[in-house]
Amino acid sequence: MRSKQTTVILGGSNGTKTLISILGDKSNPVNDGHVIRVVSRSPQSFLDAKSTPFNWTCNEQKAFSNLAPFEFLPKKWSTHVGRPDSVFGYNELGAALSGVGAPDEGGAADVCLLCCPVHAHLKILREVARTLYDLNAKGMLNSKKPLLIGTLYAAGGFDWMCRIAFSVERPVGFTR
Repeated sequence: MRSKQTTVILGGSNGTKTLISILGDKSNPVNDGHVIRVVSRSPQSFLDAKSTPFNWTCNEQKAFSNLAPFEFLPKKWSTHVGRPDSVFGYNELGAALSGVGAPDEGGAADVCLLCCPVHAHLKILREVARTLYDLNAKGMLNSKKPLLIGTLYAAGGFDWMCRIAFSVERPVGFTR
């Protein structure tokens, strides 16, 4: 078994559902030990009536050869079916990032991926920063690895938005 990795996906877009179907596909041995958590403002859209996460499906079109991936050549298709291990609302972001109180066994998050419109990045990054500072103050950040933060939908300035968010939300007197 591979070492566990816990990925928190922030957002509820079609991109989120596509990532869930690929990364949450437990039939793929590459995903062995990969825990997927979704944080959305509409968590109920990821859960059925019994609060069990939905399975999501995506079909991936692949060229038969990377040497000649021309439009007119035949393609092969791969179908991915996966689901998140747990779903949270934004008010539960601390549980999603720390793993404390999470119904899965993923522990603290290793990767935090924003899968939302670019105009929402700064607002969500500020919420992530506020939550991480709060978890740190409570002594609930116990991972030895750094949390990697990224985005599915890139735009210039993501690194600056991260710097702004973590600078603005830094508590007075914060020291590492």
